Amino acid sequence: MKVVLGILLLANAALLLWGLGQREFMHDKHSPAAEFHPELMELLPAEKSRTMAKVTIEASGKVVTRNIDRDEQAPGASDSMSGMNDSSSSGIAKNAELEDSKQAAATELESLEVKPGQCLVIGPYKTALDRGRAGRQLQDMHLSFTESEDPQGRVLGYRVYQGPFSTKSDVSRAKRRLEKQGVKDLYLMNEGPSNRFISLGFFSNEGSAKSFMKNFAEFKVKSKLRLEYETHYWLTVSDIEAIKILNGISAIPLPAGISKTIKACDESG
Repeated sequence: MKVVLGILLLANAALLLWGLGQREFMHDKHSPAAEFHPELMELLPAEKSRTMAKVTIEASGKVVTRNIDRDEQAPGASDSMSGMNDSSSSGIAKNAELEDSKQAAATELESLEVKPGQCLVIGPYKTALDRGRAGRQLQDMHLSFTESEDPQGRVLGYRVYQGPFSTKSDVSRAKRRLEKQGVKDLYLMNEGPSNRFISLGFFSNEGSAKSFMKNFAEFKVKSKLRLEYETHYWLTVSDIEAIKILNGISAIPLPAGISKTIKACDESG
């Protein structure tokens, strides 16, 4: 009996120890390290280029397979490249035609014989400021010129203003004076180095403009009225040697809408 009890005690102790060991193994956070064997690694062979195949079943039932060349795979490729080449050639041809036309215009202008009593007229410029910028280019070239303008007949409106003022300081003083008198809606106009104005209002009919001036007069604000036309501004060069210099198309850059014309000086204004 004692022997049987001892065997049972030993068996229970063994089971207890086995259970504890399994518990510790289940709660172990460290996984076994992965083994790395570079000597067993092998590079895959390079993938061969793929070609398309055409499969044909003959009447006899025989299957014929034929590889298709690249040119056959993309029949539109050559056509596309041909179209691109044609487009490029067309663009080059158009550019060449444009350059030829410019050169022809330059040759035609240079071939004009300037006679005594003729002038070179440059314009029309839309504003006096634009004409002034072009005039400074001629001054930098040490070429003499005259300025002129002519109304084109279309009435733009009636402007109420103060001026002209010859200096910036005069304009600034007048502007501050008007602001102290309560005039806020105004802006400065610069029509030349000594031709500055302060615009107080612009109206489509004369009656509205005069009524506006009457309101200003009640607050002792002086103002003037002028009728404004659509005006074109011109530069005129009368010196024959200067005209020869300016005859070249590239002598001075001309904005869009500006041209050079040789005419009798008494017609140039």
